Amino acid sequence: MEITIRSFGSIADITGKTFLLKDVTDIETLKQKLYDAYPELIHKSFIISVDKKIATNETILPNAAVALLPPFSGG
Repeated sequence: MEITIRSFGSIADITGKTFLLKDVTDIETLKQKLYDAYPELIHKSFIISVDKKIATNETILPNAAVALLPPFSGG
């Protein structure tokens, strides 16, 4: 299964704004593939969002909207 991932902010500086990863079925697999492809992410904080909800360890469906979000603050 191939999924499209969007990234934002400092994470996009490393990965590019949109990219594809193959054979991703869950969050743990996604993290491992991200760290293998982009080793500099190991030292970055980011949140994984699946279908606009913060992900835990759920399965990623083929048409899921996956995003990598850097830490953010607001006021």
